[in-house]
Amino acid sequence: MHKKVNFKHSDASLKKIFQSMYAYDLAVLYFDFDEAEKKRFLSLVSLSQLSEVFIELEVEEQLDLLNQLEENQKKALLRKIESDDLKEFISDLEEEQREAIYKLLSQVKAKTIQLLMTYDEDVAASIMTTDFIQIQIDSTIKDATNMITTTSKENDYIDGIYVVDDEKRLVGVIDLKELIIAR
Repeated sequence: MHKKVNFKHSDASLKKIFQSMYAYDLAVLYFDFDEAEKKRFLSLVSLSQLSEVFIELEVEEQLDLLNQLEENQKKALLRKIESDDLKEFISDLEEEQREAIYKLLSQVKAKTIQLLMTYDEDVAASIMTTDFIQIQIDSTIKDATNMITTTSKENDYIDGIYVVDDEKRLVGVIDLKELIIAR
């Protein structure tokens, strides 16, 4: 059951309310917000939370949300969203809309999404992520830990740490738990 948000609360109160809610619930509520409520909501949620809400929305609502933002805010939001989630969003757009979104992305991210879109939907590569953590085979535990703490700000989920040699060939995979224990 989803509760209605009372926008008569102060900004500080609303911010706390929004922070305590799951992205899915906020996405459901966003659909029912009027224009003024949407603007206020967008001014109160963090970029991180907004990116989570964005991927829970339907395409039309995603476009509506983007249209509420200034260009620099759009770029920041799209930068925060994982490539595989953006691919899912972009694949439902008309060509003209896709091009407009690509222009907001870095060249690398745009190329990554274009590559992901070349795969058939029923192929694993179409839903894979291109975000992962790799370390050199001669990295110390401290170096590896530092790499993970700096990189994980951009990666929501760390499954394994890929160990590569000097020629970037995969040597093995370390479980995050193993690395923590080794410290």
